Amino acid sequence: MAIAITFDDGPNRTTTLEMLALLEEWRVPATFFVLGYMAEKNWEALKTVAASKLKHEIGNHSWSHGNFEKMTDDQLRNEITRVNELVVHILGKDYLPKLVRPPRGQLRKGQRQLIEAMSMKICGWDIDPHDWSHHRTEKSIINDILSKMADTKAVICHDVHPTTVDAMKKVLPILKKKYTFATISNLGRIPSGGLTG
Repeated sequence: MAIAITFDDGPNRTTTLEMLALLEEWRVPATFFVLGYMAEKNWEALKTVAASKLKHEIGNHSWSHGNFEKMTDDQLRNEITRVNELVVHILGKDYLPKLVRPPRGQLRKGQRQLIEAMSMKICGWDIDPHDWSHHRTEKSIINDILSKMADTKAVICHDVHPTTVDAMKKVLPILKKKYTFATISNLGRIPSGGLTG
């Protein structure tokens, strides 16, 4: 069985490239849920993600990282559509995202149907080491991931934090001994943990 490593909030021209080097070293395919405004200013990093022979998957994490629960239907469609259009503009139609991960997992009732009507699947996660928190250390991130990992589990991390890169330097070799890795679309299931609505 496989596990999935996912990254939110990028791409970042420094930490995303450092993470990609680690993934290449350990031959780990991953899924990157990109923010539109980050992809717009760091498009070279997005191209580097797509160019990998590991065939990383690119998902949609919204344009602005806003709270979907507080958005109108039109605002939500715009948040998702702008990212999809930008990714296709930069990378081509073969990279049109098919997955969307709502920021913080926040959805309002009825928004699932709206997103699914856009031919997109909503992706949550199974393990959240809270690597986005400034209080988290490399050691606490590593412990959270390793203590909760099991077959077909998906981890949410953030490729914009140096602490996450440092933690992955230690996590990937340990996980590689026990698991195979897959992108979300190749995992065999779409995780729904962490989602509201």
